[in-house]
Amino acid sequence: MSMDLSATYAALQALHLGIAGIKTAPTDRPTTLPAADLPCVLSWLAPGEWTIMSKSYEKQKREWIVRFYYAPQGQGVGIAPAAAILAFFALFPRAYFANQTLGGVVDHIQSCRDQGDDGILVYGGTVYYGFEMRVLIVEKGTA
Repeated sequence: MSMDLSATYAALQALHLGIAGIKTAPTDRPTTLPAADLPCVLSWLAPGEWTIMSKSYEKQKREWIVRFYYAPQGQGVGIAPAAAILAFFALFPRAYFANQTLGGVVDHIQSCRDQGDDGILVYGGTVYYGFEMRVLIVEKGTA
């Protein structure tokens, strides 16, 4: 298995697209998030740790930032999105642990943690209802 961050990113977004209720999980980040594309999931590469396991074998533990955008704030929707968003919280960890290797692309998904529901996600200058997860992925491969 080789470590390919672009393949990991594509597999992670494909997994997100398979979560019930997600409309889009693009691999190219759009400049805006049109209402027709919501709920949307976008992922970012976060810090990682590279370890040499042997002369020709290495391991990478990397955190991925996953943001779930449900709806723009301030459109007269009141508190209704909060209940809908909470329903999505458990879907993400269940999807990660049901497919821990992302279809054989990575060694395994080690853990995920949510950042709570502070409801403040900004994208393209717009504030959205949503949440953020941190996913720790382990990859191993030849150097």
